[in-house]
Amino acid sequence: MKKRFLFSRIMERLHKDNRIIVITGPRQSGKTTLMKQIRNELKKDDVETFFFNLEDTDYLTPFNESPKNLLKLLPVERKVFVFVDEIQYLKNPSNFLKYIYDEHREYIKLIVSGSSAFYIDEKFDDSLSGRKWLYTLYSMGFREYIHFRDEDIYQQCIIDGVDIFQPAIRREIQALFEDYILYGGFPEVVTNTNNELRKEILNDIIYSYLKKDVKDSGIKYEDKFYNVLKLLSAQVGNLVNKNEICKTVGISQSAVEHYLHVLKKTFCISLIPPFFSMVSKEISKMPKVFFFDNGIRNMLIKNFTPLELRLDKGGMLENVVFKYFVETQAPEEIKFWRKKAGAEIDFVINDKAYEVKFSTANVKSQQLQSFKSSNPDIDLLVLFYRGEAEKVPYKYIPKFIIG
Repeated sequence: MKKRFLFSRIMERLHKDNRIIVITGPRQSGKTTLMKQIRNELKKDDVETFFFNLEDTDYLTPFNESPKNLLKLLPVERKVFVFVDEIQYLKNPSNFLKYIYDEHREYIKLIVSGSSAFYIDEKFDDSLSGRKWLYTLYSMGFREYIHFRDEDIYQQCIIDGVDIFQPAIRREIQALFEDYILYGGFPEVVTNTNNELRKEILNDIIYSYLKKDVKDSGIKYEDKFYNVLKLLSAQVGNLVNKNEICKTVGISQSAVEHYLHVLKKTFCISLIPPFFSMVSKEISKMPKVFFFDNGIRNMLIKNFTPLELRLDKGGMLENVVFKYFVETQAPEEIKFWRKKAGAEIDFVINDKAYEVKFSTANVKSQQLQSFKSSNPDIDLLVLFYRGEAEKVPYKYIPKFIIG
């Protein structure tokens, strides 16, 4: 079975210190599989391991009673690696993990998973500061998707630096990309090729999300929450107007705030703020919405029409670029630029800005020049899927999708 890219990052960290490894991310992104693969790798070196899934009440009940009950299941003063899946089901996971770490870290190395940042925020307190390494397992980015779907093409991309604009494997990568932009990167979706089955899988992920994460977050009106989610899915890459959501769905401002908080913390959407020199302005202006997975977004709007025939292909491409950036940059650094007159640049990250266009024919030179005149010290780059680089007035990055 192929391994997610996060596997090697965690293996590199695993033996360097005694800190707890915490793996979080959306449901069905492959956290349990990743933990089992890490466990199997340790077993190759005859390392003693134990695995506990807290969906099993036979473990959950005694662990809730006392962390000392874990010790009864382990050998005495012998180095072991302990995997705890679905740690968020504990009433107080912070106390549980802190006790094991503080009292037994020389003998017990903990690797745990939690299904969302919502639980991490709600149930994990500052007592774990300096005691854990936190990793997020998202659905796959395009580079990882290629690795799972076609290893030969992936190796060519790595060795030769081949990208979708070079003719040697252009058709193959374009076909893969146009599949990825429609169906996204959840492992079970990527490893299936039957499109009807993939839609069923995506629908099941959404249903599971609504029934578990949303219910556990304390949301009472699931139908209104779902309507907000669908409304946002039709606005990907656009500004989020909370007042309009209130009127359209028929809910209060506080309900909208709560729904957006849950959607962010459960790795469904991200809201990126506008770029200003003054932080106070960033907080007061409308953010843009992106989804962490295009397949989930397309399932919500029930649209899997081929890319070339879509009116929203620009927004879909922008969402894929966002997905790439969120995995390679600090999420809080991702912003966008917009003037009151309407000129906009899609992404501003530190000292670089990126304008995303499906075709170079859609690039607006006046808009680019407006940004450069206001921000001369920021390097502006144009990313596009169709067209010729010579027609773009600023720098471009043809390899952004693969990285």
